Amino acid sequence: MTAPTLRPGAAPPPVVRCEPLGTVTLDALAGEGGMGRVWTGRSDAGPVAVKVLAPHLVDTPEAHRRFEREVTIAETLDSRRVPRLLGRGVTADGVPCFAMDLARGLTLEAVLAGAPRLSPARTAAIVGQVLEAIADAHRAGITHRDVKPGNVMVHEAGDALDVKLLDFGVARAPWSSSITLDSHTLGTLRYMSPELLFDARSAGPECDLWAAAVIAYECLTGRAPFPSESLGRFALALDAAAFTPATTLSPTLPDAVDAFFAKAFARDPGARYRSAPELADALAAACAEPARATPARATPARRSRPLTQGATRAVMATASRRMAARLKLAPPRSKEATRVWSRRQAARGRRRTRD
Repeated sequence: MTAPTLRPGAAPPPVVRCEPLGTVTLDALAGEGGMGRVWTGRSDAGPVAVKVLAPHLVDTPEAHRRFEREVTIAETLDSRRVPRLLGRGVTADGVPCFAMDLARGLTLEAVLAGAPRLSPARTAAIVGQVLEAIADAHRAGITHRDVKPGNVMVHEAGDALDVKLLDFGVARAPWSSSITLDSHTLGTLRYMSPELLFDARSAGPECDLWAAAVIAYECLTGRAPFPSESLGRFALALDAAAFTPATTLSPTLPDAVDAFFAKAFARDPGARYRSAPELADALAAACAEPARATPARATPARRSRPLTQGATRAVMATASRRMAARLKLAPPRSKEATRVWSRRQAARGRRRTRD
């Protein structure tokens, strides 16, 4: 993480011991989640990140089981897109903790705060690496269940890109299905799939793919596909699979992007992409299509100024002369001439009627 700063009132325990890493000196609070706090620290092996169980959960047996499960997942999961477990231990107060590789860069949440829309190529590259982590987890039988920009670290150096997926605190693993969880403790609302929202216990790997697609939509359009201001509105939109096509929000995106999201957000899980590699390949292909031409901007109509009374008379006189010329009539020049002209017109009209 980039230049974390110590937050007021969040003084870390000075040191923790994580075996086999050894003693770790904690420096600054880098982030907080529902299950714990993450500190940056220093060990003999170099900089590390240390996650410590949240203080309000210290006396909760289920929280200890979840925390232990996260450590076990970190030990089990072998992926270059997930920080490695370096050691586990306790603080001086007996609170469980574990050390892992320090992920460099910014969270994707911070990246999007600075640049609300990313290019298709950059989106495909970042989300593609997130899907690498998801694929590795799924092969190990692990479902993350809280994939979101805040849990994605992005490190960019020139053309090099390194993305890490963090925080498996609410993940499901084959050996941990007995731990009680519900949709109120699982994930973040705007990234929840219909299955995770409506039946959290049965939600499987498809919920991670859905969340990755939501991240891709946000990167490309600058907004979430489904309104999450209230649970009711979100549930209705999710159940109807009602979202604005990406090209409506960003007209230069390739048309293939709309087809990608139509499949990724299908209400029926069987109609969606079936695996992380399939989703990544489809996203890359859609984003590689040529951009649509920027729609021509309509030229605003010129606002005419109201004519003065004299100008109005002049325009009307000119129009009368032109009309008279078309009818091969001499325009009247005086009141008497006007009366004569009118009588002639009336006589011509009567003759046309008799004919």
